[in-house]
Amino acid sequence: LPFITGGYYFSLIGGLDQFRLRGIVSQVTLPSFAYDSANFSKSSLHVYALVLDYFFAPKYHGYWIGGGFENWVRISVIPTGRFGASRPMVGA
Repeated sequence: LPFITGGYYFSLIGGLDQFRLRGIVSQVTLPSFAYDSANFSKSSLHVYALVLDYFFAPKYHGYWIGGGFENWVRISVIPTGRFGASRPMVGA
């Protein structure tokens, strides 16, 4: 999805035995139907994650479970000027 919407996705993976650690950085530009395009000209979502997976079988095959930390840093919207705002609005 990030590539289709003009964003990016980067993942770094490392493992030992039946454990795998994944670091993920992603940015998605939301399509205009997902927000009020009459009042905003752009909306994007930035995500960072660190996930630890455990595989029940060796060599990273078969079923696994995982958990970790995911941080949706901000959703940025740039007002069109209709509300009188002149700088981007950033929420955490």
